[in-house]
Amino acid sequence: MHGALRHCALLLCLGVLLSACGQSSPEAMLDNYSDRVARVLQESIDSRLDAAPAIAPLPPRRQRLLPLTDLRQGLIEVLPLRHCNLLGLIAQRNSSLGKVMLPSKQLVYEMRLLSQVRDCRAQLAQRLNARTDTDAKLIQQLDSIYRLKAQELPAVLWNAIYASREMESNFSIGAPPAAAAPG
Repeated sequence: MHGALRHCALLLCLGVLLSACGQSSPEAMLDNYSDRVARVLQESIDSRLDAAPAIAPLPPRRQRLLPLTDLRQGLIEVLPLRHCNLLGLIAQRNSSLGKVMLPSKQLVYEMRLLSQVRDCRAQLAQRLNARTDTDAKLIQQLDSIYRLKAQELPAVLWNAIYASREMESNFSIGAPPAAAAPG
């Protein structure tokens, strides 16, 4: 009797374990989830994927990019910025790789530039009691750069987020729904 009871219990446990290993399709998982949410909310939910309204595709990246002002200064105008250790950062942006910088990298660059310009301006203001004409021009140049870059920061942020390849792939309507994870 013990052997039969043991076999019965073993078969019952094996049946429970095997039933948990069943593969569900993504559609079945969505239907199950929608039914559970509908019961909790006491609302009907239509989870048919073909019933979704047509979504317009994202416009091409060149139409999503916001234009940015290209700040150009000559070598003579940029040379005083060496006191602020800004020449390396400016050279990075003017390099061949800097000119084709991804929008996300450009956001990082602009944030670093804003921070360094602000810090340099503060250091010059603290250090200089009797400002010379050259120092006043440098502070004015830093203020001008900071004002322009701060004004354009929302556009840089927009380009880094909404005009990036990563965002484009997330909102792409050409890819099928994700498959269920193997379980």
